[in-house]
Amino acid sequence: MPLLPDFAALYPDLALDLVLTDGAPDLVEERIDVALRLGPPPAAGLRAV
Repeated sequence: MPLLPDFAALYPDLALDLVLTDGAPDLVEERIDVALRLGPPPAAGLRAV
């Protein structure tokens, strides 16, 4: 989080939205380009990298 202001200053045309949730959002439906997940591995039908 402390690096976000400097990053935003370097790339002023880039829009950043931070979404924090306990659930697993639908990345396509919610138009999320990048997601980070912390916690136990996802369900067997999903792939973690």
